[in-house]
Amino acid sequence: MKILLIWAVLFTALFGTQIQSPKMKYLSSGAVVDMVVEGGRLYSATDAGSMDIFDLKTAELIKKITVTQIKDFMGDTIDSKVYSVDALGNSILLVSQGSKGFRRIHVYQDMALIPLISEEDQLYIAKARYLN
Repeated sequence: MKILLIWAVLFTALFGTQIQSPKMKYLSSGAVVDMVVEGGRLYSATDAGSMDIFDLKTAELIKKITVTQIKDFMGDTIDSKVYSVDALGNSILLVSQGSKGFRRIHVYQDMALIPLISEEDQLYIAKARYLN
């Protein structure tokens, strides 16, 4: 048993030296909640109230889309978490946190954030995706 353990440690040490560091790093504006790859771009939804768009070849931040801040149950103004993101062509679908825990759905199209479902509808939506 000791010999097997020694062989396992030596084998791991021998092949563990070939582990390489990442070739690219994508620095998002907050903790990433959801991400989608579409058309050479990486779309990442964050808990900092924004959605970041990165170029996959250069790892550069192309655009940062922010949603409006909300008031929490204590009355403090906080960043709205973006729970879900999806992209289809030039249209981006976002699900974000609204007041009292309800969800909002926005479509980002033609440089404008268009609300589809607001928190007044009182829906608890986890994800939204395009169907193609």
